[in-house]
Amino acid sequence: HVTSVARRVMVDARDAAVGAIVAAAGGLVVGFAKLTASGWLVSIPAFGLRGWQILTVGAFAVNVVSVSVPGRVDGEMAETAKKAGMAAKRAAKMAKKQENTTDTNTTHETTPEAGIPRAHWSRGLFSPAGWAFAIWGPIFVGESAFASMAAVPGVAVSNPVASAMLAHAAPWFACACLLQSLWCVSFRPWAKRPRHFWLPAFLLSAEAVALRGAHNALLFAAASSPPLSIGTYLCCHLPVAMHFGWITCASLVSLNSWVAVARWAPGAKLTLAFASTLFATTAAAFVSVTTGDPVVSFVVAWALAAVAVDGGKNDKSEEFSVASLTKLTNAASIAAKALTALGGLLIARNVFSSSA
Repeated sequence: HVTSVARRVMVDARDAAVGAIVAAAGGLVVGFAKLTASGWLVSIPAFGLRGWQILTVGAFAVNVVSVSVPGRVDGEMAETAKKAGMAAKRAAKMAKKQENTTDTNTTHETTPEAGIPRAHWSRGLFSPAGWAFAIWGPIFVGESAFASMAAVPGVAVSNPVASAMLAHAAPWFACACLLQSLWCVSFRPWAKRPRHFWLPAFLLSAEAVALRGAHNALLFAAASSPPLSIGTYLCCHLPVAMHFGWITCASLVSLNSWVAVARWAPGAKLTLAFASTLFATTAAAFVSVTTGDPVVSFVVAWALAAVAVDGGKNDKSEEFSVASLTKLTNAASIAAKALTALGGLLIARNVFSSSA
């Protein structure tokens, strides 16, 4: 009886935690809307910094701290991948001892898994190969430069173009940082049940919307300014555009993970994987064509190429025919190539327009 009561309390606590996180996300949206309208962002409340500068640096700092706290599901994935790699190496050594020494054609798989391991409980069909996650390196470095530039007291005088861009993007960027911090709270084993595991996908989707707002704000400010210097482009525009493209795909990966955890029918899982490929491709193409920014297309192409390489295989691949998984792989590969070509065309168009 005591055990059953404890379990009910735990379930109730998890439900309450989900409700609190959703409420916090909604509070962020309302709070930033009121903050923007209040005029605080353009005031100088402390340290010779304007409100938008304090907001940008503070939100990014919270994000960095949140991301560094261990115990998330992706940490669990890394541990699973490490164990799988060690097991594969042991199996390869044993097989090598047992095989005929004259057989020179035998090969053994010893490369550890990366990304979302095939045996992991949250693995969906729409999953990128491990190398795709290397994009977090340049995103983090770029956004560190973004926040560092925002922290300079005299940036409005030394670099008025960057200052205008950063100020316009500040509430959106800060909202994205804090939503990612909430994601860090939700993407943990406590929320692994289907009734809770939709939350990470919801938060990543909201973060993608916020980053889209930051991306738009940067483009709007840049449009009314002189041509951007290379430094301003690399520190202000590029990291946000990359982050936006990547989180758009990450939200779809998370949605497919929830569907896997919820044990949807194989046909529904496959349909969602194809729909995710189509949505990512269409969204990236729309944003890039309407804004003239090729970065989003290139980043989504990177993610889709990784999905194609991964192939959707897992320990339950028998649910799907080889032909179905091949079609999914081909669709992701074709989409990646199409977006790469689109990005190249946009670069050529932008270069031609600037030289005309």
